[in-house]
Amino acid sequence: MVAPGAAAKEEAMPAGYPSAWEFDGLLRNGETAVVRPIRPSDAPALVGLHGAVSPGTLHQHVLLARSTLSLEEAALFSEVDYDSRIAFVALVSGELVGLASYDRVGTPSAAAEASFMVTDPYHGHGVTTLLLRAWRSTRGRGGS
Repeated sequence: MVAPGAAAKEEAMPAGYPSAWEFDGLLRNGETAVVRPIRPSDAPALVGLHGAVSPGTLHQHVLLARSTLSLEEAALFSEVDYDSRIAFVALVSGELVGLASYDRVGTPSAAAEASFMVTDPYHGHGVTTLLLRAWRSTRGRGGS
């Protein structure tokens, strides 16, 4: 797992970044996860997340199902519009442990394709539930 860099804390938020969608959640193992919309500065941590999950987990994630992920590909993936394309990350102790991505299907549409990726040590701890709650909280507040 790769922690988002210190530079991420100092950078300006991307245009339209919905900071109101950030929240802390409690995992089943007692740890706290910070759940927030993805930022372009998360690309290096996304490469680390990709490398830290098992091949079976990668196979289940539609958008990241290849065996390797370059920084350039991660940068493209981490740049979303927070409307028709939304992604959330889950961080535990500053380390990226989960990702959820949502792409609106058709326009206008209330339907979305969703995919989730959680590092193997955090399977079954409620990370996916928190990531799903993040997306559901966007409905009616400017999100898909």
